[in-house]
Amino acid sequence: TTTAAIGSGNVTSTGAILGTPVYMPPEQALGESVDERADVYALGALLYHVIAGTPPFEGRDATEVVRKVLSTSPAALVKIVPGVPADLAAIVAKAMARPREQRYADARAFAEDLRLFQLGQIPSVRANESEMEYDAALEAQLDAELRSKAVRPTRVTCLLAATLIPIFGVSEALFL
Repeated sequence: TTTAAIGSGNVTSTGAILGTPVYMPPEQALGESVDERADVYALGALLYHVIAGTPPFEGRDATEVVRKVLSTSPAALVKIVPGVPADLAAIVAKAMARPREQRYADARAFAEDLRLFQLGQIPSVRANESEMEYDAALEAQLDAELRSKAVRPTRVTCLLAATLIPIFGVSEALFL
């Protein structure tokens, strides 16, 4: 595929690849067919951006952003945002998993884990830890939270509830 016609890394434009590169999953950047897991990736990237205050990938132009999408994973949220709840970081990591098979099957499953997180319950991503590759810092934070048996509400949780949960509600309504 040709990436030169993509335009800015932050704006969807006409060209060989349709989409906003900073929120685009690898398979879309390659010009392959996409399914609902591409939408999950994009929503995960949007949530990453909200939490981190910066998009998951940045570059001088769209071509550089697409190269990064194809070759790397974004920096772990627990390294960028001190104090981000490990469950929330794990949920975002699963939504943005490079292999599409490791992502949530659809936006409904993603939204359900976010709902469980908001309620202070253990999200499904915790049950599938062996399938995901977490870095040592994330695993240590998950262990600490399990020991304390409490995830304290943070500004991130409030921001999450105020901004993204309504989006998932609208998305779910559109899918129905």
